[in-house]
Amino acid sequence: MTSELRHARLLEALDHELSSARRTFPDFNTGHEGYAVIQEELDELWEAVKAKGTPRFRLADEALQVAAMALRFIEDLYADEIDRMHD
Repeated sequence: MTSELRHARLLEALDHELSSARRTFPDFNTGHEGYAVIQEELDELWEAVKAKGTPRFRLADEALQVAAMALRFIEDLYADEIDRMHD
């Protein structure tokens, strides 16, 4: 698999995770709230990493959840700043 195809598939998986979270949970209202959710997902990834025999697909899934929440943090709270940085 080419790196471009792998990248596209990862972005597709990230988009799916983000869409699922948006259907289930409301937008972040504050940076504190977003940080807490990211920290919770990161803690779950850390627990999976520390556990012996955690399947690789679970580690990947937990990492996708961290990435999705980080992206959501930016989208919900700071998308305007990102737009301004890239204008």
